[in-house]
Amino acid sequence: MVHVRSATIDDAPAWQRMREALWPEGITSDHAREVGEFFAGKLSMPLEVLLAIDDRGAPVGFACVGTSSDSARSRSMSQDSMHRRQRTEPNTP
Repeated sequence: MVHVRSATIDDAPAWQRMREALWPEGITSDHAREVGEFFAGKLSMPLEVLLAIDDRGAPVGFACVGTSSDSARSRSMSQDSMHRRQRTEPNTP
């Protein structure tokens, strides 16, 4: 069974690994910076990060929650939704 909870600062390394797996074309330092800025309260978006946690307590997925009035960004998020249904954590059975 998978449980969903809000991400905490202790989840930063796992969230960063999942972001890198989902968006490998990104620059690792950009992912690290954005994760750090989120937990430091320096980003306006996302409003919340939710993690899917498996029975072993390991993060196996995430969702960023927020609002957007930008239709191009909304379309992009819709297109990416199929990726969120896939496991993004490397080496997860």
